[in-house]
Amino acid sequence: MKKVVVTGCIGFIGFHLCKKLLVKGYEVIGIDSAYSSKSTWPEDSNPVMKRIKDDRLDTLMNHMNFTFHNISVGDNLIEKFKGPLSVVHLAARAGIPFSRQKPLFYEMDNTYQFAKLLYNLKNVKVENFVYASSSSVYGGNDTPTGSTEDIALEPLNVYAATKAYNELQARIYGEMYGIPTTGLRFFTVIGGTHGRVDMAMYKWTKAILAGEEVLLNNSGQMFRDFTPIENIVSGIILALEKPQKYKIYNLGCGKSIQISDALAFIDKCLGGIPVNIKNMPFPEGEVLQSLSNIDLAKSELGYEPTVSFEDSLEGYIKWYKEYFNV
Repeated sequence: MKKVVVTGCIGFIGFHLCKKLLVKGYEVIGIDSAYSSKSTWPEDSNPVMKRIKDDRLDTLMNHMNFTFHNISVGDNLIEKFKGPLSVVHLAARAGIPFSRQKPLFYEMDNTYQFAKLLYNLKNVKVENFVYASSSSVYGGNDTPTGSTEDIALEPLNVYAATKAYNELQARIYGEMYGIPTTGLRFFTVIGGTHGRVDMAMYKWTKAILAGEEVLLNNSGQMFRDFTPIENIVSGIILALEKPQKYKIYNLGCGKSIQISDALAFIDKCLGGIPVNIKNMPFPEGEVLQSLSNIDLAKSELGYEPTVSFEDSLEGYIKWYKEYFNV
């Protein structure tokens, strides 16, 4: 039985990845500090998010091959995990707006803790180290045919800058300690169950059903490569099962959708409720468009985005209505 450590295991992506790995027969060691009394993450004061995180963890704990450690990724305990093992590092502070308010938290949690994790793995037999980067590293350097992994990075905010630096850290620490590393640049992840309450899909769905104002940035004139969580998970596992010295891949769908169209589709799934839209200015630190070129992931990993934007959101709305009994 292969052993894999998943950091951020009760985060949105981590939760779905752990479920899939357990189904595939992996032994999963989950690490997350979400229940730390030192947390300053805005989500943690939200009782809805607390309930969702509790349910994520309860679901995973029902599997006999899952163990959970409520620790930081930089904790020395990870040195004591017996190898050989692989690591999927997903723990991080996410979100651009909060990174503008609390930049030093991002510098600490996303870069210093990343370095500590790799340093603490130096004496462990690590078969592969796969970590989450982000499409935000491209910043304003977008192309009509999609961003490729080899173009220059132009991060526009602190969150994106920490992800770009993680890619450098992975290459350097990986070479020093002989650890294979693969970075995955996730494009806007959607769908699934037990999603984050700070995500647009949750906020829009909640506001529409409550008859509240729906906040729409730049009058909806922004474009995102929305990528279903199922596609992201499949890409992570493909990378996990193919260790390489140092690689970077885009994980997206290769299709950019206007956010006003995404909002309209959500409303359609909810039955066409009249939507009270409040147009907001273009948000600082954001990009106008994201679009992935996934040719490299297709050719080298066998990655294929098999779940569509529409099917993913329909599944999310179904879960939302059942979970919140609306």
